[in-house]
Amino acid sequence: MQYNNTINIVMKRNLLFLIVALFALMAQAGSKTYLPGVFSVSPTQKVAFSTGNLQYQAYTGALRFADHQYDYVGDAKKGNVMFAFDKCDNRQINQYYEGWIDLFGWGTGENPALATDNVKDYNFFAEWGEKAILNTGLLREPWRTLNWDEWLFLLGSRPNADNLHGQATVNGIHGYVLLPDNWQLPKKLTFTPNPNNWTTNVYSASQWKQMEKNGAVFLPACGYRVGREVSLVGLYGFYWSSSVYEDFSTDDARNIFFSEKKLGPRDHEKRFYGLAVRLVIDLVSKPSAAPQTESSESSSEPTQMVLPPTNAEME
Repeated sequence: MQYNNTINIVMKRNLLFLIVALFALMAQAGSKTYLPGVFSVSPTQKVAFSTGNLQYQAYTGALRFADHQYDYVGDAKKGNVMFAFDKCDNRQINQYYEGWIDLFGWGTGENPALATDNVKDYNFFAEWGEKAILNTGLLREPWRTLNWDEWLFLLGSRPNADNLHGQATVNGIHGYVLLPDNWQLPKKLTFTPNPNNWTTNVYSASQWKQMEKNGAVFLPACGYRVGREVSLVGLYGFYWSSSVYEDFSTDDARNIFFSEKKLGPRDHEKRFYGLAVRLVIDLVSKPSAAPQTESSESSSEPTQMVLPPTNAEME
């Protein structure tokens, strides 16, 4: 009897994975998994951001990017991610949870549902982006997490950095906007950098599509998780870097955070805290075959940047 139950569980898990994968592939058909904006994260490195925060379904072992940049799981009350007509909830994190989660312990790429409070379980950083992600077509694209120096450069050291980010509300969701290096504001829309409120930069879903088309990135205020308790949902956003915090405590790792009144690029938290993850893909320079036109110079689309070859292309 126990053997039959195990077989049934495995069959259910595999069937659910296939269903989830099919819907993810259908949703992603004909669209890119990275946004068009080009962002400098060092004097020599540029990246593009994924189309949404990372999400994980423990029951099937599936990773995916959120359907929209403003989607986040939250807790039982706040958040806008559903599965099988039920609202998903980060507090339900466990190895058998059928819903989606999006608050992860530091470097838990090998076990995204890890929720212990033992720092030793998080000693080594395992990159989430090295795993197959459903709505990228199940290809092993070179996704990765920004390190702390790259976050600092993006937010404070790239040209015109102070004017390229700020708090916003998108489709009713509080969060933080990052604008690409070569930003062009869509007609009839406005953006005020660092307004220190949620009410100055307000965009409907249709208005945000225009911002997104020009390369804008939105980080929703997902809150954070400790164990199975979730706090500050919709009020604060915490996003991991891949860097450890070595100044005072080896138990911490670097992250950024934001709230309605503040941006904290020099933050650090215990590695077992559950924070959000937004992956990037490296862009490399492509020599231009012809001089740029005025229209190509003003576009935020990374037309002069190309992705590195995938593993399959290199074989």
